[in-house]
Amino acid sequence: MAIALAVTVAPVFAQMASAAEANTKVRAFQNGVLIDSGNPGQINTDTDCVGGIDTDELATYMICYLIPPGVANNDNSNAIAQLTATAEETCPADAGFNVAEQTCYTATFAASLFDQQGDWHFHAEFYNAQDQLIADGEQTFANNSFFVLPESPIGVAALVVSSLAVLGGFMFLRSRNHTNLPL
Repeated sequence: MAIALAVTVAPVFAQMASAAEANTKVRAFQNGVLIDSGNPGQINTDTDCVGGIDTDELATYMICYLIPPGVANNDNSNAIAQLTATAEETCPADAGFNVAEQTCYTATFAASLFDQQGDWHFHAEFYNAQDQLIADGEQTFANNSFFVLPESPIGVAALVVSSLAVLGGFMFLRSRNHTNLPL
């Protein structure tokens, strides 16, 4: 009985060990532009799940899960969609991928899935030719509506300058001693 259990459990532990060691990255792109903390995406826009894994891991495909805002992303049971990508491609530069040593896969999720703003999650799993899970990775990214502007110092400065300009105009007109202006 113990030998049968060891034979059954050993491949599972080996699979878990290799998944922990594999180097992966998952990134979200819209229209070829990386979505990250400094560059949020837009709602109702097609979004690419790009997953990269070290080439020496011999992955043959990736499954990417889309998890909506406000939902726990600790497993894939909360995903609203999943897509499989089998075509290997060169990883995009300047997105954190090791282009020389990683293979990437891309799955494009339809714009209609991104119907609310918030923090979305991609969870990607990489499999080998024997359909064994090699590794997984995830990314959280924000999607905003078109009319939501992130807070910036430029906006604050514009408000202060415009207020001071109105005050300066009022003071100028008041100093000209016009009797028809309110005090």
